[in-house]
Amino acid sequence: MSANDVMFINTDTFEVYYQGCADNNDYGRLVGKYKTLKEAIKASNKWVEKHNGYGPEYGIHFISSKSD
Repeated sequence: MSANDVMFINTDTFEVYYQGCADNNDYGRLVGKYKTLKEAIKASNKWVEKHNGYGPEYGIHFISSKSD
């Protein structure tokens, strides 16, 4: 069975989100908000280790809240 999950890291706000079903149209639940991108990446890696050690099936995506 497929996990169908995904994580997002916002590179502008340093927020980390976990979405249990990538088919949904939102970012899922907020895991945390951090002071730097480096802290956000560390937190997402720590979250992965805590939740079985496997990364989300659809990976960790870097997103931006800014529109160019």
